Amino acid sequence: MTHRQHPPKKHLLLSATVWALLSISSSALHAETINGVLEKGATWSSLFSVSGESGDSIGQIFRNQSALGKTILAHCLPDMPCQIEQGQRRPLEGQVPQKFSSQAMGWYDITSGRDPRMTSALSNTRQAVGTRQGPLVIAEDNTLRLRGKPILPHVQGNNFLSIVMDYSIGNQDVILLQNTGGSACPALYQFIIVQAGSVKATPEFGSCSDIIYPRWDGQQTITIDMLGYFGPMGSEKEQRQAAMSKETYRYAQGRVTFQDKEIK
Repeated sequence: MTHRQHPPKKHLLLSATVWALLSISSSALHAETINGVLEKGATWSSLFSVSGESGDSIGQIFRNQSALGKTILAHCLPDMPCQIEQGQRRPLEGQVPQKFSSQAMGWYDITSGRDPRMTSALSNTRQAVGTRQGPLVIAEDNTLRLRGKPILPHVQGNNFLSIVMDYSIGNQDVILLQNTGGSACPALYQFIIVQAGSVKATPEFGSCSDIIYPRWDGQQTITIDMLGYFGPMGSEKEQRQAAMSKETYRYAQGRVTFQDKEIK
């Protein structure tokens, strides 16, 4: 009579452990940083981004009342860039469960993630930009120069001056500067308007936050949303409340407005 031998229980436990570790490793390999501008909906919300490979718009949805959704909405504001660490997503099966104002070519369902936070939409700062009137350069002395000559009145940075965006609007080149400061006020902003025969600078503006989201309507108006800011002398609660608020500035035809009032 032949007796079938069974593997020891210890061996079964070891096999189960190995499979569990392999599963965890496989999941970790597929974790990624997920970025997008938040659109909050009634039941579902989405982070909209653009594919770096195809250039197509992508919608990445999550349910508001899920544990992940509650965490995201507690740390990210609508219409601001939001980033999730160690995120995982899968292609959405079936129809998008809710209509969104932003359109997407492809849709994903965010299944997990950690440490959501708002980030600046500024990724590549520069020290020079070409304009139709010649190169605009931030010199070694932290001043702004056009064709090698300081612009008047002088524009000079605090700790660090950088060019963050530039736009071609009609016969004008409109450049957005970031003036980096210290912990009391990390950043302020200023537009430089270059056209034939003149260079103008708007007054500096901003909440002092360096987390901003600028966008242009393709015509005359540039809108800049940025987080509020409360300096290091404030309490943790005051700093948190400020960081979860938003200020909106608009540029049009040489003027910057905040709450419909021109900044002078």
